[in-house]
Amino acid sequence: MYIGLVSEEQQQVYRRISDRADVLLDHLIKTLLFPHALEVNHWKQEIFSFVNDVPKLRNNKKFPRKKLILQALSIYNDAVEAHVERVVLDEHDLNPVTTDAAYVLICVEEYQNWLASELSERGYVRSADVYRKIDEIIERSK
Repeated sequence: MYIGLVSEEQQQVYRRISDRADVLLDHLIKTLLFPHALEVNHWKQEIFSFVNDVPKLRNNKKFPRKKLILQALSIYNDAVEAHVERVVLDEHDLNPVTTDAAYVLICVEEYQNWLASELSERGYVRSADVYRKIDEIIERSK
């Protein structure tokens, strides 16, 4: 018999977030690489819609911890490089402001930390909050 380190309910939350992490990452990278594209508001809306809330856990009536949310969103350097390459190829008609995977990773980690904090404290983010955070990250990186 396998005894997990987290409850079944926490595993469900983890799976729900991790199942959406790749598409969230793709859209976040698009906004970072092509911040002036016509589609940027659409990409921000997609980022919001992929992961914008988490339920309170029944066993303790609290939102999942930041650490669990971050683990579900986690990515690795080589994964970011692969995503950057794919996004640049997919959006071949647009000119990226950068293709530096290290820069993208720093920005992605900042967004993930912010999102995990918000979800673990409030349980949700508003679309305006997501737009504002992405704009803040892009503006600061100029």
